[in-house]
Amino acid sequence: MTKRGGETSSAENNEALVQEVKALKKDIATFERMAKQSEENSKNKDGQLKRAADTIARLKIQLQEAQTQVQNGVAGDHNRAEALEQRVRVLEKQRAELIDGFKKQMKLIDVLKRQKVIPFLYSLTLLCN
Repeated sequence: MTKRGGETSSAENNEALVQEVKALKKDIATFERMAKQSEENSKNKDGQLKRAADTIARLKIQLQEAQTQVQNGVAGDHNRAEALEQRVRVLEKQRAELIDGFKKQMKLIDVLKRQKVIPFLYSLTLLCN
């Protein structure tokens, strides 16, 4: 009877070991799936980080270009304003010269009128035509 009890115990041990091996294999498969899933998640996150870094680098370049354009625009506006101011000064000087010329011309006309030369010139031009 001891043999049978020993055989039964050994069969039960074998069965328990088989069940334990099945459970361990199941655990291994679960861990492998989890490891694979974790690796895929890690790859996805790495890809997202790389895309985000690329986007940041591209946006930094765009920002620098925009800042350069703004600075060039301000400098260009300053240069344009300076050129326009210079043009205004030139035109004001020309205007002053024209006004001075008209004043001198009016004085000359007054002098000629006093000398009665203008009616003579006027009649002369009428005769010539």
